[in-house]
Amino acid sequence: MSAHIDSEEEALTAAMQMSLSSSNNTQELADNAAAELELAAEIEREGLLQPQYHVKEEGSEWEEEMVPVPVNDQLLSQLIDMGFSDVRARKGLIHGSSLEGAISWLSEHEGDADIDQPYMVKKSDTIPKAPLSAEEKAKKLEEVKNRIKQRREEKAKVEKTEEIRREKERRERGQKLDETIEERQRLMRKREAERLKREKEVIAALYTKLYIIIISLCRMQQRNVLV
Repeated sequence: MSAHIDSEEEALTAAMQMSLSSSNNTQELADNAAAELELAAEIEREGLLQPQYHVKEEGSEWEEEMVPVPVNDQLLSQLIDMGFSDVRARKGLIHGSSLEGAISWLSEHEGDADIDQPYMVKKSDTIPKAPLSAEEKAKKLEEVKNRIKQRREEKAKVEKTEEIRREKERRERGQKLDETIEERQRLMRKREAERLKREKEVIAALYTKLYIIIISLCRMQQRNVLV
């Protein structure tokens, strides 16, 4: 009999371990998929970032090779065809974003003292970045997975704190309800005691009156006998 119980416990333990392992594998697969998507989004965002532009100060020298700030070539050509200089057209597109926005910005700022001072960027910032190597991608994925894990743990911690708060509130409400019920029962007992006391007082008063009446009748009978 003991051997049979031990066998059942071992089977149950093995089943629990398999379930836990399956759950961990599922979470690992989910983390891997989420990390792939997040890393792809990061790479895309980095590719869309506009290089930081600089303005050369008088008497200063560039520390490295600089080039005019890159903008949309088609819009740049259209502005140049309208008679704007390359420098002004690029600045207009930087501040205005669109063709109409660039024209509007240039109209408002054509009298600025530095309107013809070009925006320059580091040439190294304009060179397309090479795709990540397998090793770099694996390292990046691991970093993203760690961030995902950290966010999940922080979320679980917040949820746990919130769960404890709700449980505390539930218990407080239960305690207040118990106190309310207890107070109500106490009042009911008090009222019942007062009712019983009043009934006893009424009964006692009736007995007193009845006693007086009986005494009076007895005395009357005694007088009648004597007469």
